[in-house]
Amino acid sequence: MNTNEVAVIIGRFQVPRPTEAHLELLEYAIKKCPTVIVFVGHSPILNRLNIIPNQVVRNIISNTCAKINQANGNKTKVIVSSIQDVFNPPLWSILLDKKIQELCNMNAISTNNMFGIGGRDSFIDSYCGKILKGVRFHSNLGEAISASQVRENIYKNGPSEDPKFLEGMIYQRLLQYPTAYQTV
Repeated sequence: MNTNEVAVIIGRFQVPRPTEAHLELLEYAIKKCPTVIVFVGHSPILNRLNIIPNQVVRNIISNTCAKINQANGNKTKVIVSSIQDVFNPPLWSILLDKKIQELCNMNAISTNNMFGIGGRDSFIDSYCGKILKGVRFHSNLGEAISASQVRENIYKNGPSEDPKFLEGMIYQRLLQYPTAYQTV
């Protein structure tokens, strides 16, 4: 990749902190391209795939990318935005292309050299839009623990007595919509 190329990464990042594979992917993109766009996927409805609020995840990713930039002495422009989950790949691809075009117009970025970079659980295989060229990122970590495995381990280990964990449980419960119980 060269000086006018733009990397696009998409993920939910639904873990307490980015995994080693997330960090490696972000660092790869930041080192290779002068501009990186990270879309945080989300659902407007809280569910088992979207536990951490979108704004919190976007802040975590922004801060992580800033640290990577600083640690490597880079000046890569990183734009963090969000994209809504749509379980229809052609429709989702159209929406993604529109979001990319909007961000590029707002930031005076050309869409001519854009690469969608993804790892083993990425969007690359389902994207069928027109703007991105897919690039499969192969991690040096081998079979590193995935975000799904991190969430599963948290679930298996059960609640912690750590006050921060308990604060998170309270926050999550209060964030949920009231449950309506139907009666006959």
